[in-house]
Amino acid sequence: MNSIIEPSLIYPLVTTSYSPKQIGPIDSLTSQMKCLALGLSRKFPRAILHGPTSLGGMGIPSTSQKNTKERVNYFLYNVRLESSIGNKLEITIIYSQIEAGSFRQLFQLPFYLYSPLVSSSFCVQLWSELEPRGIILKPASSTIWAPSPLFNRDRSITDIIIHQYDTLTATKLNRCCIYLQIISIADLFIGPQGTSICSQGPRVSRIPYKSGQFFWYILFVVKKLLVKNILRSFFTTQVF
Repeated sequence: MNSIIEPSLIYPLVTTSYSPKQIGPIDSLTSQMKCLALGLSRKFPRAILHGPTSLGGMGIPSTSQKNTKERVNYFLYNVRLESSIGNKLEITIIYSQIEAGSFRQLFQLPFYLYSPLVSSSFCVQLWSELEPRGIILKPASSTIWAPSPLFNRDRSITDIIIHQYDTLTATKLNRCCIYLQIISIADLFIGPQGTSICSQGPRVSRIPYKSGQFFWYILFVVKKLLVKNILRSFFTTQVF
């Protein structure tokens, strides 16, 4: 089981974006096989089978748990090697960081709050699996881009809207920020003639042929000043 079947299953799963829930049917079969190999009933409680020994479990990892471990190894290996795959992973993190719009690193953010704002990717899936386990990946240097406040009391727009508005409204406002290439309140209010944008990271542009899912896509045909005014209607200088 551990030498042939599971490795042959995990090898192609590592580079996918399948969640533990999607791997569930495979997990169920492999767990049954492990129970039979140990002389246990197929219906043996999975919490005891896969639970840590410190909490009274048997400490036998499930296929999804092993897959998460291999994903972390795959991620760290390629990023440290600075391979072409590692460069693509870093680009994915930067893009997700721009979508999240927070001053904190992507893997340090609460997944349940920020996940609706980011696109699906390998790194986002890895984030979703590590965050519930209390595992945080931190960059060893500043090579992974993340925005920083422009002054001491500056705040990220996204950090404000996700706590004040529902998910759909927060997503619409966040996409307006991406279009304007702004991150913080200072970007929105400070600068000559209100044209200040965040210049610390790479700028993103909208894919022309991509269809919109929310009403804010109609804002792309109008001037940026109108979009800024819409955002300003949600925020005042009192947030400082």
